[in-house]
Amino acid sequence: MWLTGILAGRKVAVAVVYLWTGADSRETNIELIKCIERDYHNIGRPTIMVGDFNAHLEEFDGRTDGNGKLLQDMAEHLDMVIVNTQDKCLGKTTWTARGTSSTIDYCLVSPDLYEKLNYMEIDEEGDKSLGSDHNRLLITFGGKPTEKRVSKPMRQHHITQAEAQTMAQKLEEEVETRQVETYGNLMRWWKDHLEKLKRPTRGKRRRKRWWDVEVREAITRRQLANRTLRGTIRKRKEEKKAPLQKDSREWREYQSRKIEVTVLIQSKMARVDKRFMEELREAGREAPLKFWRHVQGQTGRPREDAVIKDDATGKELDPGETNRYIERWIGNMFTGDSRQMDSEEGETEDELQEQPSREEITERELKRAVKRIGGTTATGMDGIPMRLVKELGPETRALLREILNQILEEGRVPVEWRTSRLRLIYKGKGQKSTLGNYRPIAITSVLYRVFTQIIRDRLQTWVEAEGVLGELQNGFRWGRRLEDNLFVMTQAIEIAQKENRPLYLCFLDVSKAYDTVEHRKLWTQLAERGLCSEWIDLLREVYRGTAVVAQWQQETTHPVTCSKGLRQGCPLSPLLFMLYIAGIERRLQESGEGFSLEYLEGGERKGGKLPGLIYA
Repeated sequence: MWLTGILAGRKVAVAVVYLWTGADSRETNIELIKCIERDYHNIGRPTIMVGDFNAHLEEFDGRTDGNGKLLQDMAEHLDMVIVNTQDKCLGKTTWTARGTSSTIDYCLVSPDLYEKLNYMEIDEEGDKSLGSDHNRLLITFGGKPTEKRVSKPMRQHHITQAEAQTMAQKLEEEVETRQVETYGNLMRWWKDHLEKLKRPTRGKRRRKRWWDVEVREAITRRQLANRTLRGTIRKRKEEKKAPLQKDSREWREYQSRKIEVTVLIQSKMARVDKRFMEELREAGREAPLKFWRHVQGQTGRPREDAVIKDDATGKELDPGETNRYIERWIGNMFTGDSRQMDSEEGETEDELQEQPSREEITERELKRAVKRIGGTTATGMDGIPMRLVKELGPETRALLREILNQILEEGRVPVEWRTSRLRLIYKGKGQKSTLGNYRPIAITSVLYRVFTQIIRDRLQTWVEAEGVLGELQNGFRWGRRLEDNLFVMTQAIEIAQKENRPLYLCFLDVSKAYDTVEHRKLWTQLAERGLCSEWIDLLREVYRGTAVVAQWQQETTHPVTCSKGLRQGCPLSPLLFMLYIAGIERRLQESGEGFSLEYLEGGERKGGKLPGLIYA
């Protein structure tokens, strides 16, 4: 059954669906879905599709049946989002009867409607579903989210190197027999294998690098000597005998074992430290990164056990209030008037004749992008680990490249890439109860990072070849480093001292620079730099409907839509920010102000004025 109407000022369509079960139902359901797809294309409106699909999916019921496969395929063909599988869904079980429960009712929405969806709440308690064994689905667009919150852990898969190699080998063996035509197909295939790798967390502490069997046996001997000593002391006390003397056999044995453990551990630690220093020397340019990872590993991850206070009232917040407070804090950071424009508008330049390449992604480009991302980097919302991507065999990697080329050609990024996982990391100073003392770290999908790394390299090639950026900018550019700015500055200081000239230095650090970037202004700036509309449209698509979900004390907030700011954890962000402020750099160069570096050579005046240096 189809309904049409107006939702949030837009013409939409609503389909109510029922799929049959039973021995002869498959052909009937296939014909029904074909009819739905024809109606969908004929109506041509953003659509909400809801109903009893009698479908079972792996992530809910541990298996994907025939109707589940039909549901997934229809969502792929119509480019619709299955809301039940997303973080905007509160709850899981949609059907309860005869002592069993399952998820068989689903809601699908068009991507542009999903952006406006606030949440979908499933009445798992059945309080609002009287008279039915199906639980009510409450779908809300706009307004305030429900007070009820369901803790939905992030689906992350931490796998070892050996597990990644084993899984990559299995994928390589299956690739020829799998029908993978879309990004969604690829994700379901990979996640099926990741689910099989899941293992229970035993809660054990990670051993130190110096820990080995020899240390364990020495500690066991010390513990045994300690128990013997304590037992002897207790027995003599019960028998009212004289206290055990310090030179007794039991005391000497315990002291000997204690010294043995101390000396052994110190020697092991010294050996490990020596080996680590050798690894640092061999690491070359990667040595600083390796060193700081080592330091972070020693200090451990900060615990999220602080009680957050409301900055305005000073009131301590309970977990539910903390989540809502974090949502508002994130909203203030990433939400703004996307229509806002700078008062100083430049004239749009003609598109440059040469543009970044939109040709197919090559094997070399993919290999280079994968190499630049660390294997132990955090996973995004989809849970796909980078370690697995690095271990992919040639056929699986070729399939991934084919899917990425499909995304590039169609200019539509997967819905899964739009939401980032946000971790709040304590800065190490200030009150832990103050949210402002936490650094928000956004974590995107690793496959999103691979794709945008390739896009970034192509844009960077165009920027350097066409001279889009000026000579003042040395940040995040090929062949340039921070040391270049330091060298120029020290040379200017030496010239000023030698020639007894005044030199004024002003150091500016833009607070939360990425967070303040207005999207519409960014697209205008890119057009002013000569980037063609085709590329700007692709970048718009990357930023369309982006959102962040914060995680705090095992709870997750509702997705907060980001209408301003550059995406953290995205390879594109540094380059986009440089292009965003390129107009400032140009105006500085054209101002005629700055420290004079002019000199005469053969009667001809050369050099110029240095108005400033930029590293951003």
